[in-house]
Amino acid sequence: MLDDNVVDEVRLNATAALGRTVSEDPSVGVDMIDELVTLFEAEHTKLRNNAIGLIADVAAVHTNVVEPYVDDIAPLLETDDAYTRINASGALSRVAEDFSAAVEPLAPALIELLNNDDQIVRENACWRLGYLSAEDATARLEECAIDDEEPDVRSTASWDLTQIRR
Repeated sequence: MLDDNVVDEVRLNATAALGRTVSEDPSVGVDMIDELVTLFEAEHTKLRNNAIGLIADVAAVHTNVVEPYVDDIAPLLETDDAYTRINASGALSRVAEDFSAAVEPLAPALIELLNNDDQIVRENACWRLGYLSAEDATARLEECAIDDEEPDVRSTASWDLTQIRR
């Protein structure tokens, strides 16, 4: 998976197989986070996507293990690949739920993600902003709660506004 001398398809298959295991038991991936983060620089888009997807799966249960890598994950929010953005936003959303202070500096970027073309990225951005109680996002979240074409985004934006107003 980490050996640059191995054909990308083999590395991709290794991350995919590991992903199936980690999605069932996130604890399996806990000791691999350092290695997976090195794949964020991979030229192969799917390899990079699988690496962040694995980390998002670990974060489903072990946010404390992923929290130190917030700064490594943040640049993936701006990648051209939609799946990588989705997985990065999902991982950060999970971390924000337990460690809002670690993700709080990303609030301006998260507000910008509310304009993303991908519905899942917008929804994940909403979740994170809600966990952060990001008051700066209120106006944009109000727009999303009313105008977003996706019902899940509207619902999550409404939930965010409830969280922020508490």
